[in-house]
Amino acid sequence: MVNNYNIFYICPKLFSYRSLFYPDSLRQWERNRKQQAERTILTAAKIISPRIASTFSDGYAWCVEAIKQSVYSSLAIELEINKAADLLKLGDVDAATEALIAFNNKESKVGSAAANNLALINFYVNF
Repeated sequence: MVNNYNIFYICPKLFSYRSLFYPDSLRQWERNRKQQAERTILTAAKIISPRIASTFSDGYAWCVEAIKQSVYSSLAIELEINKAADLLKLGDVDAATEALIAFNNKESKVGSAAANNLALINFYVNF
């Protein structure tokens, strides 16, 4: 007995479970291209930012402003966190702390990462 009101009986392949919940090849390709573009942009910013300005922080500030005006403006926050990490690598704890304090009050993954990094810096400095 075929139910004329149920589309699943008419064409079961049209609404298969796999097509609804698993990404197709075009979606996977698009996701991979976006990840590759983001990785390339972040790598380029890390390479050029210390060399385009007189100071390390000025170079990162220029890169952040350039990225904020692009399609990939969401990467600006990640670049700011990378700036704080690079400042820590250079040994400039005060500047890294200032960069992380800007994200401390935000309610997101970035805010929690900044709070975690600030706690570790505080532990390192006071220990």
